[in-house]
Amino acid sequence: MNAEPVPISGSGGASGAWGAGRGDPAPADARQTRRRALRLAGGLAAAGLLPVAACAPPGSPAPPTSSGGVTQPASLVWLNWEGAVTSLEGNNQTVETFQAQFPQIKVENAAQSSGYWDKLSSLKASGTPPDLWEWEPKHVVDYAVRKQVLDLQPLVARDRFDLSDFFAKGVEQYRWKNALWGLPRDFPNRELLYSVTAFQKEGVPRPSSDWKRNDWTWEAFLEAARRLTRTDGSQWGFNTGRGFRNWAVWI
Repeated sequence: MNAEPVPISGSGGASGAWGAGRGDPAPADARQTRRRALRLAGGLAAAGLLPVAACAPPGSPAPPTSSGGVTQPASLVWLNWEGAVTSLEGNNQTVETFQAQFPQIKVENAAQSSGYWDKLSSLKASGTPPDLWEWEPKHVVDYAVRKQVLDLQPLVARDRFDLSDFFAKGVEQYRWKNALWGLPRDFPNRELLYSVTAFQKEGVPRPSSDWKRNDWTWEAFLEAARRLTRTDGSQWGFNTGRGFRNWAVWI
């Protein structure tokens, strides 16, 4: 349908984290930016392949030189749901950057563009679970009870891994029974975007950019959405989508 841009809409990404399997080896995480490299290092530390501090921010304690401080040859499978072109390219670059620093470690980017959870279930059922995979806070208790994930807290404490690079609430979602079962891959938010033209055409007052004003209430929001909605369906005053991730944040 040829419709005008939605005046007000929700926006944001999917929330998730990297978990570490309890197999041999058993690592935990990754990401494109500096945080992604930190998480990948944390996962490899979980496998005993290198200390977490090896990729810590400047000023962090030097990696230990005793047991656990030597990188051992390994081949790891990284299962993720970022199989789309842009995400796939970004993750491949992350792997290349990491392997350039740690050539003894081969990381397979097992990206999935669809059927991610079926793939993860089949791998676990066959006894060959991935070493790194993406999951969500709702899985923590289930996976921990089934002993399918590794507690990262002892490793974080051992290597004094700096968790301040993550949003605190993002990390806390993966804590249970004094254990840390994963590290965040992202911490998405929701923004409201609106069409200035639509507000102007309908003569609806726009939201104020002055935080000290309190006239943009829920009642004002509802009234604006109603006035911006056209009965022929060509324009909606507000659209957050029908997916769970779209509306759950409002609840």
